[in-house]
Amino acid sequence: MDGAAPELVAAIGPEGRLLAALGAFLFAPPRSPAAVLLALVLAAGLLVLLRRVILRSRPAGERLFRLAGRLEMGALALLLLAMIVLSALQILLRNLFGIGLLWVDPLLRYATLWIGFLGAAVAAAEGRHIQIDVFTHVLPPGVKRIAGRLVNLAAATTTAILFTAAYRHLATEYEYDTRVLLELPSWLLLAVIPLGLALLTYRFLDRAITLPAPALSPAVPLATPAAADGNGSPAP
Repeated sequence: MDGAAPELVAAIGPEGRLLAALGAFLFAPPRSPAAVLLALVLAAGLLVLLRRVILRSRPAGERLFRLAGRLEMGALALLLLAMIVLSALQILLRNLFGIGLLWVDPLLRYATLWIGFLGAAVAAAEGRHIQIDVFTHVLPPGVKRIAGRLVNLAAATTTAILFTAAYRHLATEYEYDTRVLLELPSWLLLAVIPLGLALLTYRFLDRAITLPAPALSPAVPLATPAAADGNGSPAP
């Protein structure tokens, strides 16, 4: 940041200086795509290892990850609720009074990004992301497990490469100090793109190493196992 940027940071007070310090830590000096990719892979690998170590300390480790899952789902639920309330408020203001809040529409667009990327990370953790199953259902269990590991490893590789591109885009936004909604820096609002891709990389890598991954989220499963009677039908 140069030119008028320091004056702008000083004008918006301690919050602006905190954002400037965070941006300088993340994006200055510029880092090469290879260094960014290597840092992401190392961080994801360490997180997977740490998760395995913590889960061995049962039941405390399981409770910790279940709590993290609840917090993640709770944050997504609050974000979705806020989007619904703001959308309804905007519709009421426009239809009843012919006015609207200028900041609501762009805020909802950015909120859609946040809920989309964070929701994708949650889905990846639970194995509920969109999957195209053409032939794996007919494979033997051992081969199916290997195929699942390879698919998750390929997904982790793809999201890691996309992360480097998203990081470079965010660094450019920081360099030009673009201001958008409520004079917030655009890189802050778009930070969920590399953040979400980093979480996806970690979770795909975790599933590639530890299939089947334990269900640590409190979300209601798509199909709950039911006790069966002698004919194989669910018991009443």
